[in-house]
Amino acid sequence: MKLLSKYRDDPNFNGQTITLIVSLGSNLLSYSILATFGLFFVSMVEEFDWSATAGSLGFAVTWLARSIFSPLSGFSYGKFGTRIVTVSGSLILALGLLLSSSMNSQWEYALYFGVVVSAGTTALSMSHSILIPRWFTHNRGFAMGIVSTAYGLGPLVFFPLINVLIDTLGWRNTLNVYALALVIFGIIALLTIRNFPSAQFDDPVAVLDPPQSWSLIDALTGKRFWALGTMYVAGFLGYQMLVAHQVAYVEAAGIERGVIVSALSFMGGLTLIGAVIGGSLSDKLGREIVFFGSSVIGTLGILSFILLSMYSGNLIFLLGFSVLGGIGFGMRLPLVLTIAADVFQGPLFPRLLGFLGVATAIGGFTGPMLAGIIFDLTSSYLPALIVSATAMLGSGLMVWVVAPTRKGAFSK
Repeated sequence: MKLLSKYRDDPNFNGQTITLIVSLGSNLLSYSILATFGLFFVSMVEEFDWSATAGSLGFAVTWLARSIFSPLSGFSYGKFGTRIVTVSGSLILALGLLLSSSMNSQWEYALYFGVVVSAGTTALSMSHSILIPRWFTHNRGFAMGIVSTAYGLGPLVFFPLINVLIDTLGWRNTLNVYALALVIFGIIALLTIRNFPSAQFDDPVAVLDPPQSWSLIDALTGKRFWALGTMYVAGFLGYQMLVAHQVAYVEAAGIERGVIVSALSFMGGLTLIGAVIGGSLSDKLGREIVFFGSSVIGTLGILSFILLSMYSGNLIFLLGFSVLGGIGFGMRLPLVLTIAADVFQGPLFPRLLGFLGVATAIGGFTGPMLAGIIFDLTSSYLPALIVSATAMLGSGLMVWVVAPTRKGAFSK
């Protein structure tokens, strides 16, 4: 609490604290079900005797469906407020997991996990990206870094937890337990979320969101929007290609499941640390240098993963991936949304964020499916890892075109 008080920039510090906690919870629950998908993937492939491509389908459709649900969620946040959409997102996600626990076919997998779960995770995951920019103006990077520790806490806590639950209850009942946790969170969100730092203004959106000199058309047709979209596509393609198949990657290298879970949990802890470091450093050194540097570190982590696939069973390369990937990916994560908020400040930001969600959907869909297709065609994940590393580095380079620290009119 003493540390957080150093960064407060609003008189209502209790409101900021609650906003951080609820935002962290929404981010943690919406992300962790996707981050731990690799464990469900292996279990489902074994039960249904699916190919790698078939096992990737529902996860990939989850991201494809975001191209529809992201703009809808962005519009809903602007029209109905953060509390209503966050609670709705948590309940829809719970419903999707309950339905997924009963699936027995590919079409059910694509519909329940691919579409319904996507609707819930999209709405829930956007909550913090709307709340944090409004509640934290001067130390936005730090606040987003705190919330982005969810990307580390997810693997750190949920990988061993989900692994134990699947071993004891099975993957179906594990989805039911997760759904129950989402319902409980929805109740907490309903009772605690406040859309704005103060209710004393007649027009809180106009007062609390910075003035903007751009229209939605200005943004959508500008060079910086398309550069940011390209950065999103490349980054999510490279990252989700890893997330969906990482357990299968390492098992193919001859390493036991228990060692894999420990390594990914350790990686999650480093991601947590990296998120705080990346967000804080970006407030001081600038978004560009920190985002690019963390992308390079993350790419080196993927290269270590490539060496693991070449030298099967060598744990030093698994450790290299855990350390470099954890720190690098962790430092990147809070900046993905912070950069967008820096460039496109204003009341229309929720809607624009919805359109940027289409870019994340393209990358998130293409990555897992491409990795599955590559493996089915070549019986190797090596080409997919090379694509992942290239995409990650390319994403880092695009930040110089986006130039979030440059103020002023959009470049057409």
